[in-house]
Amino acid sequence: MRLPRSIAPLLFALGILSGCDDPLDPTARLDPVPNEEAPGVLDADSIPLPVFALFSATHSIGVQDLGTLGSGEIHVAQSLNNRGHVVGSSTDDAGNLRAFFWSPASGLIDLGTTGGLEAKAHDINEADVVVGSSRDANGNYEAFRWTENTGIVGLGQFGGLESRAFAINDRLMVVGQYTPAFDPLDLSSYRGVQSFGWTPSIGFVELPTLGSPFVGMAYDINNAAQVVGVSAESADPDAPLLAYIWSPGSGIRSLGAMGPEFSEHAAFKINQWGEVAGGAFNEVTQTWHPFIWSESDGFTDLKTLGFEPSASGIAIDINFFGHLAVLILEADGTRTPAVWVREVGVVELPTLGGQDGEIWAINDFGMIVGWTEGAAGQMRPALWSVNLAPQERIEDVIDVINGIISESADPDLIKDLEDAVEKAQQAAEALEDDNLPKAIDKLKKAVKKLEEAIETALDPQTGATLTEALVQAAREIALATLDNAKAFGGDLEDIAKAEVHMEDGDAFRAAGENEDAVDQYKKAASDALKALDFSIKDRLRDVLHYIDDYMMATATSHAAYDKLDDIATSISAALPLLHDDDYGAVMDTVEIAVADLNQAVADGVFDEESDCETLFDKLVDTAWHLADEAIKDAKDRDGDPATIEAAEQLQLDAYDLHWSMQYAEAVAKYKQALAMALGA
Repeated sequence: MRLPRSIAPLLFALGILSGCDDPLDPTARLDPVPNEEAPGVLDADSIPLPVFALFSATHSIGVQDLGTLGSGEIHVAQSLNNRGHVVGSSTDDAGNLRAFFWSPASGLIDLGTTGGLEAKAHDINEADVVVGSSRDANGNYEAFRWTENTGIVGLGQFGGLESRAFAINDRLMVVGQYTPAFDPLDLSSYRGVQSFGWTPSIGFVELPTLGSPFVGMAYDINNAAQVVGVSAESADPDAPLLAYIWSPGSGIRSLGAMGPEFSEHAAFKINQWGEVAGGAFNEVTQTWHPFIWSESDGFTDLKTLGFEPSASGIAIDINFFGHLAVLILEADGTRTPAVWVREVGVVELPTLGGQDGEIWAINDFGMIVGWTEGAAGQMRPALWSVNLAPQERIEDVIDVINGIISESADPDLIKDLEDAVEKAQQAAEALEDDNLPKAIDKLKKAVKKLEEAIETALDPQTGATLTEALVQAAREIALATLDNAKAFGGDLEDIAKAEVHMEDGDAFRAAGENEDAVDQYKKAASDALKALDFSIKDRLRDVLHYIDDYMMATATSHAAYDKLDDIATSISAALPLLHDDDYGAVMDTVEIAVADLNQAVADGVFDEESDCETLFDKLVDTAWHLADEAIKDAKDRDGDPATIEAAEQLQLDAYDLHWSMQYAEAVAKYKQALAMALGA
């Protein structure tokens, strides 16, 4: 049985629009769920890493519940801008779906309606202008535009029955679809749904189709006035729906087919570079494949790049750097929120405790919105933050700049951009060498070159996005280093200095003083590293102080006191070994201390295992630094690179064991890393 032609087929196939009369509407579900109380925040990667591992992970992910406008069933965030301001829809206590705006400062704001009871917000631009659809006084949908100053303003139904606005660009151009009026007694007057464009100066313009008199849906428009959507090439009701691209200068054309096995195609979003996100239906496997399309490369089937073969998926949004928001429907019916990152692949996102979730938009800095189930199965509007490692962010910037260089004929602009690339590459190299202050310093110079390029000929918005990405990379380096200093008990005075520099950097950043912001982040990273500059002797003495000043004073039995005294005695005996740099013997002492403590816990010598967690952490942390010193020494003497790399991998493996509280296993791995580094 073929899919209905009156709605976006892919969304229907995913079960998103089942029983719904509104195309591109994420708010319809087959399994409505109850509401939940107060929103909360989950951090999926809150454990700080040691400095050498800070930037080896590709991403960290957090998810925030944005709250709701009432106790109804449907709550979804559908779009956001680069300021992190979000729009979507939420059901109020009366059961009416209402459009909302959300920001960290304002919280949820009900945008009102154009006369009826319901409204849905679909998109927001960088100036916080919102578009969507609202029921009018007669219960029909009307496209609207909302700003903080004007409130909600209907755009009209353009002489038709209904209209819906799906997207707005930064030039205030709006696109969507409307239902032309027709005579019920004259079926030849029926025209289905048609795409429209709207601007403040011109007003309404009906956009062309690929040939069908019945189907035209415009889903997105970029700042170059390129529009993408869905249409068909004939009036035949069995004609497949096709993805199209339209622009004022070039008109409309189909994107073509991704392959002979693909029948229907849908285009949902287009970024600044003309890259299109969408989905195509495979008639053989009966699954949807997410794709990215560009003029130069044509279709790229993302299903072959990390997705489960049995799952359906579409790319629902694409950002400045080509990262994609992806909707996935698993074979068992589970909906999985995910993002596709260039050079990484599919990254599944956490939920707020439930199983299902969908994402609907991604901004240029890795913030994502959609909905997810809470622990009790209720639908919640969600904001995710997927933080790329600084290297990934820097590489993104370099790739975009190189693309601009290849298209430019301006020698002055090319020179500025080549200088920016050089500095960004030097920053990435400094990160690889763990020289964090140098990395941030190079980022500062890259930012300066980009600002010079804007003065030369670089598009200001493009330059601002690239600059912001580099400033964000500098901030992430500084913040991760500061968090690490806190987690590993760094010097409090140096940590306080770093925190002040972070605050100053954020203030400069908010004021648009990017070079000054990066300079403050560099100072923060330097102070945070200084806070961590403890010798191994200092760490062993810290273990002794903790045993003497806290654990012995709170010991509840003679057995506990005696065991702590034995550990302290062995640690004291290891201190002189450091004069001869006998790291192996000191590591043996730490290993024995951890084993003895483990056994004492197992034997019930201590009331609760948690009494010993801090001592375990201090001992295992010392083991990490023993291994790290040996690896640094191996590098300084130009030891065998392959052996050093293997030792570093063991160190990373041990770190994972440490933070999963497998203390003895972690020390054993650190001991292996130490031995390997000493022999490199």
